Amino acid sequence: MFAKELQVMRLEAGLSIAEAANLLGMKDDGIRKWEKGESTPRELAIEGLCNRYEAGEAQRKYLLWLYAQRDSPDIVSTHIHEPRPLFIAEQYYQRIYKHELLFVPGVLQIEDYHRAPEISDPRAGEGDLERVWDLRVRRQKALQARRGANIKIVMGEGVLLGLNRLPCATQQIEHMLKMVHRGWDLRVERLPYGLMYTGFDLFLPTGQSTPDMPPFTYYEVPDKFEYVESPQRLREYKSMFDHLMNTSVSLEEYLNAD
Repeated sequence: MFAKELQVMRLEAGLSIAEAANLLGMKDDGIRKWEKGESTPRELAIEGLCNRYEAGEAQRKYLLWLYAQRDSPDIVSTHIHEPRPLFIAEQYYQRIYKHELLFVPGVLQIEDYHRAPEISDPRAGEGDLERVWDLRVRRQKALQARRGANIKIVMGEGVLLGLNRLPCATQQIEHMLKMVHRGWDLRVERLPYGLMYTGFDLFLPTGQSTPDMPPFTYYEVPDKFEYVESPQRLREYKSMFDHLMNTSVSLEEYLNAD
């Protein structure tokens, strides 16, 4: 995760590896090793890197936290989830599949839903909500600007049932239908669920994958998030998603039935 975040910061700064190396007074290979996790900058160097990349304060703190957790087999903390590398993946991967059992996926949320007390993480302060919403808006704009991307999202029926209890339900559903009209395939898995699993995202490049764009899955459980590139695990998640696509109904069909 720490290495991935270094790459995210460089790309968000609009820098190539060569440009970043020149800016930091390093060799290109040094940047590559950082971003592949083959070497790690010192903590003092991280501060300088954030200044050179013009990173915000929240991003700087997040990077330093990742640095402190870099040797942990899993990143577990009381922090709210902050999947920043997804922002980059959603701009470049051609097949983007998402499954969510509990909440409207972040890339579909409107601001009123994001800020609803029933939805917000109780650990999150106002600054956390602002930072996460800012990232979600950027993710949404990037995805909506995509042309030719295959975007499929399967939501559990519980997501829609929970949404109906919120004042913003009508506006949120209208926004989701707008994405359907843009070409997104939004579907609903009816209760009771046929399989027991957490929500997850699948990112699959078109055709032969390259070392720079490996297929991966991302999932969250309380206080933990993980990126998985294991071929066996990916096959399992892809099989689950194919099952979901075959057993779910389109969002429009679900709404019309009710």
